[in-house]
Amino acid sequence: MSNLKHQFKILSITGENFITWNNNLIEYLSCEGLNKTLEGDNSGKTTDDPEEMEKKKSKVNRIIKNHLDDGLQTEYSNAKDPKILWNKIKARFGHQKKVLLPSLMDQWNKLRFQDYKTVIAYNSAMHQIIEKLEFCGKTITEKEKLEFFFNFPCISGIIATTI
Repeated sequence: MSNLKHQFKILSITGENFITWNNNLIEYLSCEGLNKTLEGDNSGKTTDDPEEMEKKKSKVNRIIKNHLDDGLQTEYSNAKDPKILWNKIKARFGHQKKVLLPSLMDQWNKLRFQDYKTVIAYNSAMHQIIEKLEFCGKTITEKEKLEFFFNFPCISGIIATTI
């Protein structure tokens, strides 16, 4: 499999990158017009014959398996239907939304501007946390971002002295 070109990073056997892998897989399948296959849906089309649907399922199955760690490929080698494969992977790693949320909220609350050497590094870390929080179902509004930013003692001190 070393010659295989991956469109995005593979899912590690620990599942630590499940969030980004999940988003990348859905996006890639959407671009290919294959995202409905995971839902077991024919997307309302009656023109696809059974042979065409089997080709789509096979292609989705291959895409998913090619983006799994070798250990996961071995574990799920018998899954022939992409919907079943997808459901097994989600059952194994999908709980991370619930597990990650408290940790991400802690990271958000401890995020400090002065811990970063540049504004770019801080901004990048902030947006990474926000994206993961949104995946877990927690939305950070623009108002919350600004309130959070202006509550820093070093920032509010600078603003108070310039006013």
